[in-house]
Amino acid sequence: MALIACSECGRAVSDKATVCIGCGAPLPTSSSVDLVPRRSNAPPPTREQIRRRALLSLTMLVLGVILAAFLDKRPDSRAASFVAALLIIGGLSWFLVVLIHAIACSVELAVRFATDIEAHGAKRRANCSSRCRLLVRVSSPRSTRTNAHR
Repeated sequence: MALIACSECGRAVSDKATVCIGCGAPLPTSSSVDLVPRRSNAPPPTREQIRRRALLSLTMLVLGVILAAFLDKRPDSRAASFVAALLIIGGLSWFLVVLIHAIACSVELAVRFATDIEAHGAKRRANCSSRCRLLVRVSSPRSTRTNAHR
């Protein structure tokens, strides 16, 4: 715990405090960790990238299983068994991460698409001329009349 000087009254205050105990002025926080989540500007992975990552992780998993099956006949090689176990665990873990990431990206894309459609629809309705609105009202199914009602 370090002591810092208050910028208002000059009193020595703990660097963990949020306000000065002498005058109540807010103190700057010097946290190097940003706790506010931010959206990534990186584009989401393409289907080809997801497919490639999944294929690599499954290849790693299969190599581990093959190595473990091959080493089953030789119980004296502990290091090779350890490598086989690492390949299996690593391949399975990597595959699960790729799968969860793909699902999260598809959900995020769906949400972005829905908000874009909603925003575009609101903008289009705002920019639409009265003639366009009239055409929409006339062509909507609720406003159609049958010959019996005329």
